[in-house]
Amino acid sequence: MKIFLIGLSGTGKSSIGKQLASRLKVNFMDTDAIIEKSKEKSISEIFKNDGESYFRKLELEFLQELANKPELDGVVATGGGMPCFNDNIARMKELGLLIHFTVPIEILESRLKKSTHRPLLKDNLMENLKSQFNDRNSYYSKADLSVQTENWNAQKMADLLKKLNQIDSIRPT
Repeated sequence: MKIFLIGLSGTGKSSIGKQLASRLKVNFMDTDAIIEKSKEKSISEIFKNDGESYFRKLELEFLQELANKPELDGVVATGGGMPCFNDNIARMKELGLLIHFTVPIEILESRLKKSTHRPLLKDNLMENLKSQFNDRNSYYSKADLSVQTENWNAQKMADLLKKLNQIDSIRPT
């Protein structure tokens, strides 16, 4: 099974995703890290030198490559905007399960205020977070499951694993 983690930057997709993959004994994939490695550039450099549309094309190519590898199961931490472009949300739903990670905007602001590697959030952080939330929420709401990730702990992980088992047991094979 492929599990896609979607949500705004700073919601814990990468950190919790690694834990989740470990507990499920599957691969962990971080789309931003994979793109950075393949292009030997940071996401910020890609945005600056090649533009956002080029970056979104790279995200789409990643999904297409993943679709061609049905044997590759794992947890995929997506960039915050990935579900919102190129009909990626539909592609991800075809490939697996979508989990929307959510955290109150005020908490995200405190988590991200010192971040230097998120090109779409660098100026007017709170205003940009609110704007992204409003622009992206209609995509995020298409997830199979929504999980509040503020104050993540072992009990919340156990609850998530239980929900995943329930979902997996009712999905047609």
